[in-house]
Amino acid sequence: MSISTKLFGTQMLDQFKTIEDRLQGLQTQVATGSRIPQSSVQPMDAVTLSARNELDTRLSQYQKNLAKVTDRLGLADTTLETAINGAIRVKELFVASNTDTVRQSERLAARQEILGIRETLIGLANATDSAGDALFGGFSTEANPFREQLDGTVHYNGDGGEHTLGVSEQVKLPTSLNGGSVFMQIGAGDEKKSAFDVLNSLS
Repeated sequence: MSISTKLFGTQMLDQFKTIEDRLQGLQTQVATGSRIPQSSVQPMDAVTLSARNELDTRLSQYQKNLAKVTDRLGLADTTLETAINGAIRVKELFVASNTDTVRQSERLAARQEILGIRETLIGLANATDSAGDALFGGFSTEANPFREQLDGTVHYNGDGGEHTLGVSEQVKLPTSLNGGSVFMQIGAGDEKKSAFDVLNSLS
């Protein structure tokens, strides 16, 4: 009988120890705010949590990338819309000035306006995002990829790359446009000129 009593007491002490350990574990979880304070406690849950944290980190980065893509392409869209409006105005000036009834003073005024549009176009070609990175510089995001030379020509100092960012596991979206193809290759065949040269010729 005494042996059974001792065995019963030992079992009860073991159960109390288990309960105590369990309560201490719960208390640690409450204090730390973590369900898995140590990976050794529940290794499978720890692995799952680690994978989830990694996935959350990637998703957060994808969201940041998507926001940057939206911001940069939105700015590029607005910039190109302004450039298109300038091109429309130049066409109007050309049509209006291409008659014998136009006075020389009117032609000179049109010339000054075209030169002003050209200067505006250079500024638009050198547009940057909120971080100061060039929108039309290709992989080169340094400011002012388009630089006017002493002889009046404009040189493109960017490259032919189109920067992209991943917005999911399989999808990458462009964050910029190749400024060389946008502003420096106007026309067809071998007769391509820069938009700035075209405006120079017209003026």
